Amino acid sequence: MIVECPHCYTRVWPTPEGECPACRKSLHDTTDTDPAKTSVSIAHRSLLPPYCCDCGRPTDRYVKIVRRVSRGVDVADSPAGLLSVLGLLVSWWFLPFAVLCGLRDRTGDVVIVEIPQCEVCGDNGKPAPIRVNSEELRMTFVVHKDFSKQIVEQSSSPNDAATNAS
Repeated sequence: MIVECPHCYTRVWPTPEGECPACRKSLHDTTDTDPAKTSVSIAHRSLLPPYCCDCGRPTDRYVKIVRRVSRGVDVADSPAGLLSVLGLLVSWWFLPFAVLCGLRDRTGDVVIVEIPQCEVCGDNGKPAPIRVNSEELRMTFVVHKDFSKQIVEQSSSPNDAATNAS
């Protein structure tokens, strides 16, 4: 059975000894954990409900979290890289054509999440993602369970199906 580890908030299949394979802590020992917290995966530019991610109370204050995702595209191995090298050899006029054909194709992405956080919780600093998924352009945060519940309720409505709790 897949469960969320109360220590690292990773969804895991526990070992036979009841240990989290991600952080190696016992899933049965919940000392120094916060039972009011869970993890939630939020898609890039999702519209989130106006409830504080840390305490779950209503708020109209949103904090912008930006993470740059680097994609190491080797230009020499890509077709656009070959076009650009040929373009430099033949003429500098050919270079704009190589750029238009994909020389810059996904060498980096930016994931942006505007997450609600009340003034009181904001004094503790901005929320930091525990994971950034570069393929799906999503960030995973540890949030209050009430906030996660609001996301689930919002995603079940037809207004915004882009955000999914996990």
